[in-house]
Order: sequence, then structure tokens, then C-alpha cells
Amino acid sequence: MLLNGYIARGIMTICLIYIASSYTFVIFNDKDNYENSKDIVGIIGVIVVSVAFLLLFLGK
Repeated sequence: MLLNGYIARGIMTICLIYIASSYTFVIFNDKDNYENSKDIVGIIGVIVVSVAFLLLFLGK
């Protein structure tokens, strides 16, 4: 059960870092390159979600 707590904290930390970095990336990016930044944030989001689910299923 201790391992599941660490995994949950890791997933929450990864999600918070992703949210903060994606918002700062979109805010400080040029408005002309907004479509490219939206694609990059989406790809990183897919990677983060897949890693979170892998951690969840490997922790059991």
C-alpha cells in the first residue's frame, strides 16, 4: 500500500508540472505559432497520460 501512495503522488506531481508548463508555454509563445504550440502541448499531454496509466497499472 505504501507503493501505491508514492505512485499516486508521482502521478499528481507529473500532472501538475504538465499543467504549469503547458500554460506557461502557451502564454509566452508567439500568437503566430499558436497552432504549433497547441499540437506540442497535446502530444506532451498524451505522453503524460500514458505514463500515468502505466504507473497505475504497474503499481498494482
